[in-house]
Amino acid sequence: AMLRINFMALIAAAFLGGLLLTSPAMAKDYKLVVQMSSKNEKAQKRTLQRIGQLLKALKGETVEVAVVAIGPGFNLVAKYAEKKFISIGTTDGGMHVEAVKKLMKKGVVFFADKTTVKMMGKHGMPTELIKGVKLVPNGAAQILKLQDAGYHYQAMFF
Repeated sequence: AMLRINFMALIAAAFLGGLLLTSPAMAKDYKLVVQMSSKNEKAQKRTLQRIGQLLKALKGETVEVAVVAIGPGFNLVAKYAEKKFISIGTTDGGMHVEAVKKLMKKGVVFFADKTTVKMMGKHGMPTELIKGVKLVPNGAAQILKLQDAGYHYQAMFF
């Protein structure tokens, strides 16, 4: 008798759950992971702009966006600019600090992998990331984990 009651409860829960999930009034949850591996600062700027436009277009919806900077994408998450034409003692801000911080306030999560930090050092920059950027051992693995958690993948290279 106990087995039959549990089975009936399971059927009822599945039915009610199905009704809740198919409710037209229920907002959709969106999850997006964006890979940035381009060193091109214009492409990085456009990517940040596109993410802002996406959030605006889906206003009122639940949107989770993660950005993973890998290797050459280091300028996206660098706290300080490259030192090519700057005297070594200065700490001019990175190109995208304000745009990244603005998106972080809107809930966008930024990740950088260890090769990103390695590339920053190789290009003579301080290896400090923008406050709030999460350092992960491997960017590709982070993307895979996020995809496994329901995120849709998008690479923006333009």
